[in-house]
Amino acid sequence: MSDLTETAGRAAIEAGAGRPFRFSLVLDQGRGRLLHWLGGRWAAGLGAVVVSAFGAGGMVLGALWKDAPAPPEAFVFASCGMGAVAVALHLRPRTVLFERREGTWCWRERWNLARFGWSAITEERPLRMEREIFSSSESFTLYADSVRLFSYFGNPSIARTVTAAFQSAGVPLRTRLKRSSGE
Repeated sequence: MSDLTETAGRAAIEAGAGRPFRFSLVLDQGRGRLLHWLGGRWAAGLGAVVVSAFGAGGMVLGALWKDAPAPPEAFVFASCGMGAVAVALHLRPRTVLFERREGTWCWRERWNLARFGWSAITEERPLRMEREIFSSSESFTLYADSVRLFSYFGNPSIARTVTAAFQSAGVPLRTRLKRSSGE
């Protein structure tokens, strides 16, 4: 599903309903937000597998540790809890914020401890979208310098819509097209 709504510089795109990876892009009056996440039953399935794997690891550890300070069941419960935390951290929605500051578009990832502050998007250092075209779909990846902000696989019109949204907002963006080698 792709939905583009434009009124006076506003662009809103949502895609991925019913698919594993979903995203939402909103650009409006010098501000924007790109949100992407793993959704639906895919997230539930991944969560169940990861928590089960952590629980099995705890069960094995509890069974093999002869002089354990706690009963084996405690290792299973503790491991399942650690698995739940790992799933929650991995499945949380990722957010990239965009803002026009002193005439220059900037970006930053919310809650990323490795990169604090805003990074400028300029004509010398634009956002880069790499699109790989297949027979009935395509994948695209959005980069800021060497940082991968977002990847998506789906309908070719979605990448064109995302490109148009950034360009209509005045965000410097370069697109690189690749054809799949199987064609």
